[in-house]
Amino acid sequence: MTEIERTANDTSKAVLTVHAIGQRDQPVIRRTLKRAELLGFFAKQASTEVVREACGGSHHRARVLSAQGRRVKLVPPHHAKPFVKRGKNDRNDAEAICEAAGRPSVTLVPVKSKRRQAELMALRARALLIGQRTQLASALRGHAAEFGVVAGKGSRTSTSCWSRWPPMRTPRSRRAVCRPCWASRSRSPTRGSTPSTPTW
Repeated sequence: MTEIERTANDTSKAVLTVHAIGQRDQPVIRRTLKRAELLGFFAKQASTEVVREACGGSHHRARVLSAQGRRVKLVPPHHAKPFVKRGKNDRNDAEAICEAAGRPSVTLVPVKSKRRQAELMALRARALLIGQRTQLASALRGHAAEFGVVAGKGSRTSTSCWSRWPPMRTPRSRRAVCRPCWASRSRSPTRGSTPSTPTW
């Protein structure tokens, strides 16, 4: 039986394509597996180098495979793309990832720990809420400008829109629609808050 030197698999939602090469870089295994079958497949194989494309879900699989005693490498997608020989599909992508991992000039992505991923998730969630706050403030200023209330850019200047919005200029139903926007904007994260002590 040919000894496997490196195994790569392309990530997808339902199925995974496995591409393994031997010591002479010749293809040894080309197989399509369901996501639930991947760990069982590696459990039957010898402890070889496993290569995956770096993405959000790759770090969890990399930690699981590393716990089994395997060397796991994560290749950035833009480094694997030049090695795709033909049309883009799962099999060709897996072969390209395997080829890119063997090049010494390719910069690998370090595997993130659970703690690090949780910290990044908190930062992304906070950035999302800050973006939503900006959208709500811009929408509120735009609605207020239609009724003669003008406010400058920025969250501080937009806070005066609601207090300076005369009820007699706007129908009651329109103010009722804009009130949830203002309430959501006032509950959004403030500058200087940290993910460990979120204000949202």
